[in-house]
Amino acid sequence: MKRLIYYIFILILSIISIIFAFNATIIPNNILYIIIAFYIITLLLIFILITRKKKFLRILGIVLSIILLLINAAMIFVYYKADSFFNKITNVEYETSNYSIVILKESSYKELSDLTNIGIYNNELDKNYALALEELNENNKIYNEEYESILELVTNLLERKVQAILINENYIDIIDETTKDFKEKTKVLDTLQIKSIKEKKELEKEIKKLGNFNIYISGIDTYGEISTVSRSDVNIVATIDMQNHKILLTNTPRDYYVQLHGTTGNKDKLTHAGVYGIDMSMQTLEDLYNTDIDYYIRVNFNSLIKLVDAIGGIDIYSDTAFTPNANKKVYIKYGWNHLNGTEALAYSRERYVYMEGDRHRGQNQQQVIEAIIKKVTESNDINTYLSLLNTLENSFQTNIDKKLINGFINLQVKKNLNWEVESIQVNGYDDGGYTYSYPGQYLYVMQPDYDSLEAAKNKIKAIINKSDE
Repeated sequence: MKRLIYYIFILILSIISIIFAFNATIIPNNILYIIIAFYIITLLLIFILITRKKKFLRILGIVLSIILLLINAAMIFVYYKADSFFNKITNVEYETSNYSIVILKESSYKELSDLTNIGIYNNELDKNYALALEELNENNKIYNEEYESILELVTNLLERKVQAILINENYIDIIDETTKDFKEKTKVLDTLQIKSIKEKKELEKEIKKLGNFNIYISGIDTYGEISTVSRSDVNIVATIDMQNHKILLTNTPRDYYVQLHGTTGNKDKLTHAGVYGIDMSMQTLEDLYNTDIDYYIRVNFNSLIKLVDAIGGIDIYSDTAFTPNANKKVYIKYGWNHLNGTEALAYSRERYVYMEGDRHRGQNQQQVIEAIIKKVTESNDINTYLSLLNTLENSFQTNIDKKLINGFINLQVKKNLNWEVESIQVNGYDDGGYTYSYPGQYLYVMQPDYDSLEAAKNKIKAIINKSDE
């Protein structure tokens, strides 16, 4: 009787393991059939052995059952980790915006309660600013003095006409680009963190129903929490040709002078769109390229380091030997380099050693993405994918559905597809202009070269339209 109960326990655990395998959907059907066959044969063999009268056969059956128990435990753990990973990266429910209370470094204020007045500038695109101001006023008795522009706000702080200012933390770097020694003269007294719920729209979940499509790859200039709203220094539209297994990477320079979606008047740098959330960046690029972008992948500095390290590094050909400004411990030699995560990040961020500046940096970023795609798709080992997913937990966000991601992995493992990657970049020329985000201050911008922009539009359109034929 005890042996029968023990066998039923193993049987139930095995059924649970098989159910997990089906629900995970990252395992191709042909491998699933092998797994099911293995379980049926092993369970029958265990039943036969443990019901024999000979002690040796019963012991053999118990040993085999223990091995199966360990296999079940390992499989359930792996499936659980994979499912947990997908839930974390695809259940994008909120974005995090940080707002800084900035004072002069020489000020004697130690905490918010020391302040009696604060300067504010409420940009209508920055939906969370009002929430930060509300939180500030709820716990402190501070008079709010509203200004018409960021420039006026900053000027009044530096001239000591106001004790402090409340700004989106992303503005600190923007201000420092034009206001001499702003970071040296000021300090952050406190930071308010606001989490906003993101609206979800229904997107295709079945890979077999999916045509050709665009993914926005956004690289934000921060470490730490991936949900943080920040300027987007990497802005690449990946156009996926599912029929021909090709990927077109279209890079848009960070300083491209564009009209932010839904605004009128001053244009802005593309990177500033990220200050208002990833949806603003996506919609602005949709307007620029006259195409639909439903999906996005958001990464930051930590994401790239972890990803490259997880796949064992990448191989990059550099046309210049240099020590990156972002990391003086790294050296990139002329020719082929095998880079780890830290080195790949430094290579991706460099622009000062190149005459073309940000244009060349964009090409380097595309190189890194191509190298990652090549390395990941070289392997059709399911364990490699699972190990990769485990390493990258909490490292990036996407609105691509879990079922769709599983379908991609299933397809890649089953057919070992060889993806061809083409990289292009829209061009422009150096200029200056007033921006939507920092009105009143003349900033460096890159004016679009409309011939290159039109060529990029046509390439993207040609791929997307194939799936509609």
